[in-house]
Amino acid sequence: QNAVDISNVLRVEFDDNVFATSSDKTESFKVTEQIELLFDTEQGPTYLGFVYSPSFVYYENRPSDDFDFNHLLDASLIHKFSPTSVFQIKETFRRSEEPELIEDGVQFRKNNDFNYNSLNANYRTEVVPDKMDIQLDARYVLLRYDEGDVSDASDYDQLTGGLTVIRQLSPNTNGSAEF
Repeated sequence: QNAVDISNVLRVEFDDNVFATSSDKTESFKVTEQIELLFDTEQGPTYLGFVYSPSFVYYENRPSDDFDFNHLLDASLIHKFSPTSVFQIKETFRRSEEPELIEDGVQFRKNNDFNYNSLNANYRTEVVPDKMDIQLDARYVLLRYDEGDVSDASDYDQLTGGLTVIRQLSPNTNGSAEF
């Protein structure tokens, strides 16, 4: 079973403060063109899904930079080894542009174009039938800014892992512990 979906959104907006300042506000009409491409498939015990959504934003009156390009990508893979054992991996990628923020001649936010990437994986299995499950989780996150000073201060990599034990205490109540 496969599904493909393509959608398009065209928005025209008015922004009364494109730089989000408390004084010397700049007004602009804004046109956003965003397309979304979706694909998913399920083949037996395996599901695979992708969503890609680029967007183009044009500002009629934003000095120094009239355009923003942003990208969003999500991908998921789920595989059921058995009715009680499931593996899942999810990839999230974002590429975004943010304009400079200048107030009273002082630059508060530089051009913070960035890449964000998050890879999540987990494996859940039943260890005592209808009574107890365990889940192992891992996550890697990467954030990278384009601008040198912002990048030096704010780029990071994060690696986390965990174990969750889920115990059925009664038909309507579960208890869990996370490590």
